[in-house]
Amino acid sequence: MARRADEEVEVSNFLVVRVERGRAEAVEAWVADWADPQDVAVVPLDDGARVVVVSRDVERSVRREQGTFFRGFAVDAERSLLAVGVDGWLAAPEGTRDDAWSLGGTFAAARWRASAVEVRRDLWGNQSLLRSAGEGWSAACDSMLVLRRLRDAMGERSSADELELLARTALTGIAQTAFGSGTSLREVAFCPSGTAVLLDARGAHAIERPVTALLGGPTTDYRSTMRAAARGIAGEVAAVLGLEGSTPRLRISGGQDSRVVLAAVLALEGARRPELVVQDQAEVHRGDARVAQSLADRFGMALRTIAPDDVDYTGQLELWLATLAGTYDGFGIDADTDVDGVFGISGIGAETYKGNFGWRSWWQLRDDLDLPLQLELAFVEQTDRALAAVGVRAEADDATESHYLAHRAGVHCGAGYVGLSPLTSNPLQRADLVRLGRAAWSDDPALPGDPRPRIGHPLMVADLAALLSPEAASHAYERDVGVDRDVVEQRLGVLGGPVAVDDAAFDVIGSPADVPLGPSSLAMRLAAAEAPGAFTIDSAESLGRRGLDRLAAEPVRDRYLEVLENARWRTGERGLPLMFAGQSPARFASLALLG
Repeated sequence: MARRADEEVEVSNFLVVRVERGRAEAVEAWVADWADPQDVAVVPLDDGARVVVVSRDVERSVRREQGTFFRGFAVDAERSLLAVGVDGWLAAPEGTRDDAWSLGGTFAAARWRASAVEVRRDLWGNQSLLRSAGEGWSAACDSMLVLRRLRDAMGERSSADELELLARTALTGIAQTAFGSGTSLREVAFCPSGTAVLLDARGAHAIERPVTALLGGPTTDYRSTMRAAARGIAGEVAAVLGLEGSTPRLRISGGQDSRVVLAAVLALEGARRPELVVQDQAEVHRGDARVAQSLADRFGMALRTIAPDDVDYTGQLELWLATLAGTYDGFGIDADTDVDGVFGISGIGAETYKGNFGWRSWWQLRDDLDLPLQLELAFVEQTDRALAAVGVRAEADDATESHYLAHRAGVHCGAGYVGLSPLTSNPLQRADLVRLGRAAWSDDPALPGDPRPRIGHPLMVADLAALLSPEAASHAYERDVGVDRDVVEQRLGVLGGPVAVDDAAFDVIGSPADVPLGPSSLAMRLAAAEAPGAFTIDSAESLGRRGLDRLAAEPVRDRYLEVLENARWRTGERGLPLMFAGQSPARFASLALLG
């Protein structure tokens, strides 16, 4: 669906500032200059401190008597329930709210007591979280741009972290997101998945456990875990399909992951069918679109194909600046802006157990990348620190996948929708499967192929689809994944046949209608004030050059000029549309945050 030039879309979902009495006037004046009054809530704390919350139609997400802000939805897989919106959250069982660390979904939540504020989000980090602080104030937000401009307004210094910036010039997916807590600005910290933020008189502190703490949990045998997981996936999908007043929409591709979700839909006989949506805006999408059409034809489902002429990228750079700039090198926010009344479903999440970077030690990865010496030293220093922060040894033979779990998986997932709406379900994000993927190889499940140190393998995804819908699992894929009808039948013989999901639906507390959609006026106006221009490589270059001269070290500047050269090559000689030209265009443009 094309975006109108005057159409607003959601950008930064939230800003939470705890401010002392003497500095409250400055924070509130800055917010008043940029945000609509209905997007701002100010709540007094003890000793004259205040909490300032900025979010679209904020009072719909704030309950002052309970000292709570909640936006989005939480998934409690253990209790088989979805809590949607602030009232759904507050009505959820106490055990759910008290163990927010373990919850999936996509949400931002804040709770204030006495003179402190805790800011949390979903376990997987689909909702990004950053923190910063200055004299008399501390803040948590999902936008580096917002935090940078808040620092400017409060007279605080923001300095480039050139070692982090140098490390991020490695043209690898590992460098597409923050390596650890570091960002391009020394005074703004990224929070790895699983961690929350405590705002108090001492500043903004990371609290709780990183998501890698999941790895120490118990596991059961392969067959039992896979059957329970398949049923749980169907239960979450059933809950979304059953939401009144909401249109379910499934992002489909020609690959294995979204096929599991489609298989769950087909297993839920009698349930409402979602609309299927597939991208077909570049050559890289052709195979996905072809397979999606064959799936729609085979199973009698409606399919909407997003073609190049369907999308108007007016305002795309503003949207990116307000959301992903500095935390995700890609213009990955979905082009489909028709989110009103829609609850999305995606197949993202399986990489956390089937693998993404390759099951190897960080030392092996370093050797495989073969980076120039100066870049390698910066890369290793930043990534070693990031691994230590989440309790992972660089020499561990799964270090790369643990890094992916803590620092990239959630950001990559949320990049495709959070900037538009938090209401997208990712049922493949499951703790039991993350643990199973790292379990020791066993002959018991009769997994094909050579023995490996751990189970983690794409066949886990094929097994999930087979358990839910053998016909969907064996349908053709965009490329040969080694799964056909014979393989599916063989695997079902090992796994005990398809699972029954008739009564699997999760309970739902709350309503999607209670979750505000639309932009944070604060972030939208801050982004527009940067005057980023049209969505072209020239505009992206212009943005980046605003910060290029802020780099003191010549080798770092030279590396970013190489990143720009790569971006120009991708959009020029290779002819890739800017939206799908990889990491380098956004990586260079993000230097604007230094200016």
